[in-house]
Amino acid sequence: MKNFAKSSLVATVVTGLLTLTACQGESSTQSQAEQSVAAIPTPAYSELLSVKGGQAQPFNNGWLVSSEKQGLLWMNDTDSAQAKLWLQGDFTLLATDKNLVVTYDRRSDRVQPILVKQNEAFPVSQLPKRDFEINWLCLQPRAADKLTYLWLGGEHGKAEQWLLSNGSELKPKLVRQLSVPVGSLDCAYQAETDSLFVTEQNAGIWQYPAQPQAATETKLFLSKPDNDITSLFSINGQLLYQTEKGEIYDGNSPIALIKGEEVERFSAKQTPDQLELVSFDDETDSYRFASVKSSITADKPTDTLPEIPAWVESDTSDRSGDTMDDPAIWVHPTEPEKSLVLGAQKRWGLMVFDMQGNEVQSIATGRINNIDIRQSVNINGKNHDIAAASLRDGDKLAVYDIVADGKVSQLAVLDTEHSDIYGMCLYYDNKDLYAFTNEKSGKTIQYKIEWQGLKPSINKVRTLSVPTQVEGCVANDATGDLYIGEEDVGVWHFNAGANTSNKGKLILKVDGDQLADDVEGLALYHGKDTTYLVVSSQGNDSYVIYDAKAPYQYKGRFRIGTNFGKGIDGSSETDGLAVTSKAVGTGAWQQGMIAVQDGRNRLPDGNQVFKWVPWSEIERLLKK
Repeated sequence: MKNFAKSSLVATVVTGLLTLTACQGESSTQSQAEQSVAAIPTPAYSELLSVKGGQAQPFNNGWLVSSEKQGLLWMNDTDSAQAKLWLQGDFTLLATDKNLVVTYDRRSDRVQPILVKQNEAFPVSQLPKRDFEINWLCLQPRAADKLTYLWLGGEHGKAEQWLLSNGSELKPKLVRQLSVPVGSLDCAYQAETDSLFVTEQNAGIWQYPAQPQAATETKLFLSKPDNDITSLFSINGQLLYQTEKGEIYDGNSPIALIKGEEVERFSAKQTPDQLELVSFDDETDSYRFASVKSSITADKPTDTLPEIPAWVESDTSDRSGDTMDDPAIWVHPTEPEKSLVLGAQKRWGLMVFDMQGNEVQSIATGRINNIDIRQSVNINGKNHDIAAASLRDGDKLAVYDIVADGKVSQLAVLDTEHSDIYGMCLYYDNKDLYAFTNEKSGKTIQYKIEWQGLKPSINKVRTLSVPTQVEGCVANDATGDLYIGEEDVGVWHFNAGANTSNKGKLILKVDGDQLADDVEGLALYHGKDTTYLVVSSQGNDSYVIYDAKAPYQYKGRFRIGTNFGKGIDGSSETDGLAVTSKAVGTGAWQQGMIAVQDGRNRLPDGNQVFKWVPWSEIERLLKK
C-alpha cells in the first residue's frame, strides 16, 4: 500500500534537476530467510528518492518516471544522478511507445494520453472517467494493423481495450471489455505473440489473445500459486516478472535482485552487453536503477497475418448472441452503387442492406441459415434474379425473387428430405437452376428447381456425402465444379452436374495453421485470368485464397482488421462470406467486393453485423 504520509524529499531540486543518491549492492550478510535468494545477482544501484513515484518506462534513450509530487521526470543517464522535469502534474501509472506516452492523472482520476513531438510533451484530451478503479495500464503497438491500443485494468476484475492512435493522430475509442482475475496487479503486452499478460497472486500469470477481434479466452501462462509477483515486463519476446522483494525472473530463471520491502513496478531495456533495470519500492518511496550482464535475445515473432481494414459495417442485428450467418451479394444491373447485400439473420429471417450498410428491407421468413443468389436466371423466357436460403424451421428451402430496383419478395417455402438442414448454395448451368442443401450429418442433396410461372418447386436429383458435418458450399457455374466444406476436415471437390459421379475428393485439409477449423463460408472470385476459391478459416479469424482449379495452389491469406479513420473494427469468427468480381460502385469498388459475417462485433462490444471490403484491397495484397 502507498504511504502517503511520507513527505521527506531526499532528492533536491538544483536548477530544475533532481539529484539521486547512490547505493551499493547487498552485503554478504543475510538472514536465514534471505538464503533462498542468495544465488540471484545483486547489482549496485542508484536511487531517486521521495518523489512519491509509481512507474518508470524506457523513453528517449533514457527513462521516464512518474511522480505524484512533480509529474513526469526524464532521466537520460542514471549514472549522472540527474532527473529533469518533463511534464508537471500528479501522475502514477505509465506506459510509453515511440511518440506516445500514457499516464494516470490522480487529480482527475482519468487516463492522460500525451503526444511526443521533438521530445516535448503535448497532452491531449483525457479518456472518459471509467466505472472501475484503474490499477494498471499498458500500451499495445500492433504490427499487423499499424495501430496502437491501450489496456486498462484493476484489482476488481475489470479490464478494457482502447483504440488510441494510428501513429499520427490520436482518437481514443473503446474496443471491448474483458474480465480478468480479481486481484490483478499488473499487465504486459508482448508484440511477438500479440498477447496480453496479467498477473495476480492466487494462481500466477494469465495470457490473453490481444488481437482486437480475438475471443475472450485465457490460459494460465505461468502457474505460481500463492505468489508475491507484483509486476510484469515484456522485452524481446520474453516475459519478465518481479516479486514484492525485488527478485526479477525470466520464467524460473533469476536475473537480478534489487532488494526492497514493497516493490511494485519494474521496467527493463536491453543494451548490447547488459540489461538495464529500474524498480520502484513503495515502502521507501524510491526508484532504483541497476544493470546486470544479461542478454535477452529477441524471439522470432509469430507469423503476422496481414490485416485489411474493414470499409463498411452493416447495421447490427436487433438481438444479441449468435444471430447473423451468411451474406450474399446482389449486383444492380445498371447502377452498381445501388447493389445490395442480403444477410441471413438466423433467429427470424432475411435482412437486406445497401452498399453503405443501412438496413433497407427485412423479411420474417424464419430461422434461415445460408443464402445464395443467381442473377439472370431464365424462367419461362424471362430473366429473373433468384435467391434461396436454407430454413431450419421445418427443414425447408426458402426462395425469393429480386426485381431490378432491388426489392426482394418471398416466393415460396419448400419441403426438403433433410432431418436437420444447415447450409446451401445454388448452381445454374445456363439452363436449369439447382440447390445443393446439406445437413450436419455430412449429407448434401442436390435439388432441381422447377417453375410454374414464378411458383417454384423442387425435385431431388441425387445425394452426395462426406464423413462429418458440413455447411459452406459454392458452385462454379462456368466449369461445373462444386466445393463443400467439411468443418473439421477441409474442402471437398465434386462435380456439380446432375448426371455426374457422386464421388468427391478432399482437396484442401485443415492443418491448424493455414486453414484452421471450422471451415465455414466458401465463395468464388472470377478474375480476369483466374478464379479464386475463398475460404473462411474460422479457427484463426482469417480468410484463405486458393486457385479454384487443381492443384489448388495457395495464394495468400488475410484478416479484416480495424479501420481507424472510420472507427470500424475488423471481423472474426466468421461463418458465411460472399464475393463478386462485378463492379458494385466506382473507384475501389469496380473490381467487386467481399462481404463477411462478423461473429464478435467491437468498437465497442455490440450485436453481430456484416462487414465488407473492396476486392481491390485484396488484389493489392495478392500482388505483394
